[in-house]
Amino acid sequence: MSSPAPKKAVPEAPTIRELVTYRLLKATYYTTKPAYMLYSRKYKVTGVEWRLIGNLFTDGPLTLVKLAEEADIQLAQASRMITALIKRGLVLGVANENDGRSVKLSLTTEGKALYRKIFAEAQSRHNRLLEGLNKTEQQYLYQALDKLADIGREMLEEERLADK
Repeated sequence: MSSPAPKKAVPEAPTIRELVTYRLLKATYYTTKPAYMLYSRKYKVTGVEWRLIGNLFTDGPLTLVKLAEEADIQLAQASRMITALIKRGLVLGVANENDGRSVKLSLTTEGKALYRKIFAEAQSRHNRLLEGLNKTEQQYLYQALDKLADIGREMLEEERLADK
């Protein structure tokens, strides 16, 4: 029987600023905050609303539960946001033929048009961010983000099990 692979040596983080989670948080803040400010000013859409709209465009129609899960938003918050988006004529709720207790949510024509406008802005920001990295760095970035997300999912599941 072989012994488990030794853990890789990881340098200690002397302060909070060196923790990978803190650095990811800062990078996320500085890359999303200006975008969300623009979307709010130009389109009257919050960052959370944009995530809901984007997920509905990409994966819709979705139930509220599935949408909240996909957008990583608490169900109660997603419900409030979707209600507001319905009132604004951006989202449509139709009875779920498979489950009479739920509603399938999708974007209206206006919601799809708004998505396309905002996505063009998002694509421009995406390009600007990646222009600062060469192709190899871009590949490493995506690989590292995927690995960190996988490890994070494992850690989240461990915590959920510990809470039971």
